[in-house]
Amino acid sequence: MAASSALPKYVQVSEMLIRDIAAGHLAGGVRLPPEREMAVELGISVGTLRKALLDLTEKGLLERVQGSGNYVRNKPDVNS
Repeated sequence: MAASSALPKYVQVSEMLIRDIAAGHLAGGVRLPPEREMAVELGISVGTLRKALLDLTEKGLLERVQGSGNYVRNKPDVNS
């Protein structure tokens, strides 16, 4: 994570994940690592991570399945 920023940490994490999804680093249907593991990797608390994941869920980019995990949603096909 970046050292310090004017943005709250959960927003920074949310934006990082949005960039990863947009760039194709996280493809549709991919299951994210467990929340505790992901929080440790990012150097943040589980609560902060959950807030970021909720933000992505509200934006339609993630699907959270109780007891199963967090999945990147498939992008809808765009008709030309």
